[in-house]
Amino acid sequence: MGETTAVTEGSLQASLEKAKSAAPSILLLDHIEALAKRSESSATGKSPPIVKTIDDLLEDMRASALEIGRPIILMGTTVDEDSVPAELLSCFKQDLSITVCVISSSNTR
Repeated sequence: MGETTAVTEGSLQASLEKAKSAAPSILLLDHIEALAKRSESSATGKSPPIVKTIDDLLEDMRASALEIGRPIILMGTTVDEDSVPAELLSCFKQDLSITVCVISSSNTR
């Protein structure tokens, strides 16, 4: 991305605030491989700082969604999953809630 972690964090936080005000909403992080590269993580032996930033934002997002009673969904996409550190991928937990409503019609032909 070429941005410092602080700038990236500020940008993500601003996007989250916008998503909160428009809830229900979907916040899409396209090309998460640009946030942190697996090669950088392997070279330093440390988790990229952006991982904690995203994990903290996701926790804030979950709390906000519960507080306002409307969902805020964060989706991350990548074109190269192999280049994304496992720590970053693990931030995107899969939560699924399905409500099924069956409507029957008495007007059948």
